Amino acid sequence: MLGGCDRRTPAPTGAVGIPAPRAVIRISQIGTCQGLSPDGQPSGVASSFPGNTERVYLFFRLEGSTSLVIEIRWFLDGELIGNQEQIAPPGLTTTWVGKEGDAPLPAGSYRVEVWAFDGQILMADTCFVILPGSGETPGVSLSPSMAP
Repeated sequence: MLGGCDRRTPAPTGAVGIPAPRAVIRISQIGTCQGLSPDGQPSGVASSFPGNTERVYLFFRLEGSTSLVIEIRWFLDGELIGNQEQIAPPGLTTTWVGKEGDAPLPAGSYRVEVWAFDGQILMADTCFVILPGSGETPGVSLSPSMAP
């Protein structure tokens, strides 16, 4: 025994003056892909897409025991082009960016940020590029909801 503590006995949590441990919630994986497999898994994972790309999927894995309200912010060449707010459950979550009418996405450098706690904490981010191509038109639309 050291100082009255038996090392074989775990210290109590939540005691006066000792905060109880908080649940750890984090994003352990984030990326972009060309599509989703029939079982909802990322397919064609990449960070560079051809100029005729109509839709890019974002996927991330939330680790923890509870769902989390998140905000996803989409940027094109440094300019905010849209955001989504959803409840992400533990596990894999996907969403996408695309054009109305299935037109190709504008060429450029994209950045996607996943925020939590009312936009106070940046949980993760990733970048991808749409290469120049033909038939590009400005403007993008976001998926209406994220699929767990």
